[in-house]
Amino acid sequence: MSIYESNGFAILYASIPPCLLALVLQLVDFTALSHRVQAVILVPTLLYLYAAYKIGSQILENLNNPLRYLPASPDESFLFGHARATWEEPKGSAFLKWMDTIPNEGLIYYAGFFRSKPHVFAASPEAMREVLITHAYDYKKPELGRKFLEQTAGRGLLVVEGNEHKIQRKSVSPAFSGKHVRDLVPIFWNKARELTDILADQLERVGKEQARTGVIELNGWASRATIDIICAASLGRDFNSLRNPDDELALQYKRVFGDNAGSQIWILFDLLGTPPPIQLARWTPYFTKFREAAEGRYQLRPLCRGFVGLKRKEMESGLAAANDILSVLIRSGEFTDDGLVDQLLTYLAAGHETTSSALAFTCWILANNDEVQKRLRNELKARFPRQLDEEVTASDLDALPYLDAVISEQLRLYPSAPILPREAVRDTTILGHRIPKDQFVLMCPWAVNRSKKLWGNDAQDFKPERWLTKPTPSVDLGGKDDNSRSTTTSPMRFLTFLHGPRSCIGQTFSRAEQKCLVAAMVMRFEIRMADPNENIMPAGFITIKPMGKDGLRLMLRELQP
Repeated sequence: MSIYESNGFAILYASIPPCLLALVLQLVDFTALSHRVQAVILVPTLLYLYAAYKIGSQILENLNNPLRYLPASPDESFLFGHARATWEEPKGSAFLKWMDTIPNEGLIYYAGFFRSKPHVFAASPEAMREVLITHAYDYKKPELGRKFLEQTAGRGLLVVEGNEHKIQRKSVSPAFSGKHVRDLVPIFWNKARELTDILADQLERVGKEQARTGVIELNGWASRATIDIICAASLGRDFNSLRNPDDELALQYKRVFGDNAGSQIWILFDLLGTPPPIQLARWTPYFTKFREAAEGRYQLRPLCRGFVGLKRKEMESGLAAANDILSVLIRSGEFTDDGLVDQLLTYLAAGHETTSSALAFTCWILANNDEVQKRLRNELKARFPRQLDEEVTASDLDALPYLDAVISEQLRLYPSAPILPREAVRDTTILGHRIPKDQFVLMCPWAVNRSKKLWGNDAQDFKPERWLTKPTPSVDLGGKDDNSRSTTTSPMRFLTFLHGPRSCIGQTFSRAEQKCLVAAMVMRFEIRMADPNENIMPAGFITIKPMGKDGLRLMLRELQP
């Protein structure tokens, strides 16, 4: 236990403010001072006393919290607590270090500024199982996080809690069933081929004519491809944002989720009710991107409302596609138009941003792993002799184990959401420890997916082979879900899509989509880094992407059929 959490320190801290006030009153003759000077002395003193009272209240709350006796990191200070460690980049790296180095029985304690609000990190498969499955509805997303997500993703599955979440999940599940997703694979494949055609045209313009080689920035293209796919699958319409960069829907999402990780800051400012002088700063030229992000979110709901109205008219006239997601939801009769708009906002935001991130990470990894890229290309060519001219089905994707392994390994190392905070909605327990109402509990896919305790000493290495060998209790090779609860083979060690009733309902959709995109890219191009020495880091505010100075710049060389 830290000295900052001792009763002695609390008594010492509590005694300082009244002693300071007594000293001021003793040394200063207020009767001899003007009212202005008295105010200059008393106002800062009272503000200090108020701040000291609030901090003291938090310290007292911490002293009364039994979780403070849990194992904790020694990297702490009274002013920052453990906050500085949690800011480390990439997000989640501090929790990975704690998970692998701090002896614990499943829970690790950490605190915020002034050692105040205590937090708990679920650091074992058993602890995560209780949060995600056993007591799943004892927790919710923190209020600020839910309000933030609601601004861009509506009140869909990402945001709603409790019974409302249970009802929504049951209603939308048919649209994301394995059978329905398998029917969508041709849509994924056609758009993947279109992406490679457009990229090849870019190379023809900027590269050498004979070699058809050139540099592209992939993050932007990946985002446009995935928004086309999610729109085609959700609405039965091709918005063609790959060929039309001025498409309104694509533009609004680019404004909100743009390459600048701080683009969403002004949305938070709006939610927090920041003072007018700070809000006025958005109108300065320096904050143009921030202003566009805040304004872009206001355009998304009217756009989606128009899509819902148009779809209803198409269905009434018999013109609507039978298998797009919105048609399935309308036919279910479970949603009002506002509810359909919320679901559509959720699918568009979550569906395009996470998969574009995954595609970018996979291409970045392949650009730095020649042998993996060659092995994957050989598997694809063996399955598709005519390469991109083939018509791909879900059964074809099932017959590509190395592609599946590459995708799974990328998702393990680079989860789109590296940190996931939760808040207890009632008194509950984790591994026998009492978790009081309002207690923050954090899960960290970045740490869990990379932990040496769960994946072995090569946990940080990109190793698709670990997904090709069936795991045994004695050998930690990883990957496939099973029913075992042992540390070495528990499915809880792969946390990218979560587990239980709050798991990602679109994970089958996302995997199939990414397989099509990666397969098309690898069969069409040899992928290299534009600058092998460039420092690429996972970065982002909502989801992470591989980011260098100018995004993700790759050198592509078109391969001969």
